Amino acid sequence: MRNIIPKNTGNSNNVVEKNSPITMFPMIRYESIFDFYSEEPVSISVQSEKEGNTVNYEQIIRVRKWGINGQCLSWSIYSTNREDIEDIVIRKVIWDMKQDKEFVQRNIRDKKQELLKNWPSILNQTNYIPSEYSEDMIKRVGELDNIIKNGILLEENINPNWEWRDLEIKRLYDWGQVHNTWSTHMRNQDVEDSINTLVLTIDAYLNKMSNKAETIYLNYSIMPSEYKEKIEGNK
Repeated sequence: MRNIIPKNTGNSNNVVEKNSPITMFPMIRYESIFDFYSEEPVSISVQSEKEGNTVNYEQIIRVRKWGINGQCLSWSIYSTNREDIEDIVIRKVIWDMKQDKEFVQRNIRDKKQELLKNWPSILNQTNYIPSEYSEDMIKRVGELDNIIKNGILLEENINPNWEWRDLEIKRLYDWGQVHNTWSTHMRNQDVEDSINTLVLTIDAYLNKMSNKAETIYLNYSIMPSEYKEKIEGNK
């Protein structure tokens, strides 16, 4: 098979490929960078001991909330197996949307071009959890699975409180995945309660775990700095 770049055809004289910038509004660019960090990395490798082997973990659960108390947040769980879970890696991404919005509002008139190229106020934390400490987390995952594995049915929420703008849950199984996103105009209280319990458990692990791995490798599909250049578009 020859190594030929895919062709573009259409009903025009020319079909031109280009890398267009993502809008000229700083906050939308910042959100795009948050979305990248909260979806990635596609896998995480861990060397738990200095002379030990490196083990690869894939993302099996992702929870994201946009616009909660001035922040956007993501919680992810990585495992060597999608259903037979033992040791895991947990990851949290926080974007301080309120802080960036206030900064942009103060400086948009005089420093727009600079703002468009700034990094958003994002903090990432990634922790390796050995199997002897992961029991509570596995229990919460099992509780969530019991509720969502056959799909998520939403109902209209007649009194949305806008605690968050959008909520996403993605869960990978051996047979496929359950993946839903909804705003507070819709609801499934059992699912939302189980998600809240899961993320509280993740937060507790992130705050108290003292066990340290030798090295954690974040295996991005593209480096974050390269992605940021791409959303700025061709010069």
